[in-house]
Amino acid sequence: MIDLLAVNKQLRESLSSLNHVPWLSGTFCLTGTRVEILQLIQSWTRSANSQMFWLHGQAGSGKSTTVQTTFQWLQQNHIPSALYTCSKTQTELHSPLNVLPTLCYQLCMLDRVYGQYIASEFQNNPLLQSGLGHIATQLELLFLAPFQMARISFGHGVVVILDALDEC
Repeated sequence: MIDLLAVNKQLRESLSSLNHVPWLSGTFCLTGTRVEILQLIQSWTRSANSQMFWLHGQAGSGKSTTVQTTFQWLQQNHIPSALYTCSKTQTELHSPLNVLPTLCYQLCMLDRVYGQYIASEFQNNPLLQSGLGHIATQLELLFLAPFQMARISFGHGVVVILDALDEC
């Protein structure tokens, strides 16, 4: 029998050189608030037709709170998802170079095949780390190549959330 805790620990150690930012929980919608938009987003996550949901509004209108609540709901419902929240005030959350590695790390924790593929690539390719200084390289090495080569599948898909992208 496979010890999933041991596998995840080993995977985390293997991916320690992947420059990722841990998810910092923010504020959540109060019960009974933002019900319509939350239901709309939840419905969208179940739709096979939509590939993108764009939540927009004025500063301070509750977009980030809605995003945090949505991400929490996705996790509670075991829907594969990853979240990156940009921030002008936190250095590690201000760099665009941290976005894709952070999303990659979160997805590695969700899919063992993907995680092992990325860990193996880091172990076998010492040049991989030096190549992560460009977003186009990150996209190729962390997402496009692994998904094509390893035939990784998150079932019905994965929800990737980018919050406050204008702050990166």
